[in-house]
Amino acid sequence: MSNKIQINIRAEGQKDLDVISSLMQDATVRVGDLAYDRNSHQFACLANRFRWENKEVEREERIRSILRFKHVIKTVYKNIPLKKTNHTLSLLSLDCVEGEDFEKTIIFVFSGFASIKIKVECIEVFLKDLTKPWKTNNKPEHSITQDLEKN
Repeated sequence: MSNKIQINIRAEGQKDLDVISSLMQDATVRVGDLAYDRNSHQFACLANRFRWENKEVEREERIRSILRFKHVIKTVYKNIPLKKTNHTLSLLSLDCVEGEDFEKTIIFVFSGFASIKIKVECIEVFLKDLTKPWKTNNKPEHSITQDLEKN
């Protein structure tokens, strides 16, 4: 894939969200780059996304991206130091759980047993790359046992 290709996609269902989850795996997110706007019912986060889709280039890359959720009813943070705005989280996955009355809960699962639960009326999620990619020497590697040993 060329360096010039940037992601700009919309998810409206579980399968779409699975695609976004795979693209966002191992993204790093600063706590200060998380935002929930109750008035517009939106949640957004800026992330440094590892470009897993970038297999044809000989170097590992990251890119600055925004992930935005619409129709948000509620957010719940667990093990996230909200006052430490420079604290960095490492995203492992995005999961979705069906709730009552067709509501869904989207769960950000971070390393270190941190999570964000976003209750939504329906899935409407946008992922957009914002910058040019940059080279990184660190390809994410982790296992369940590594994460458990750290905690």
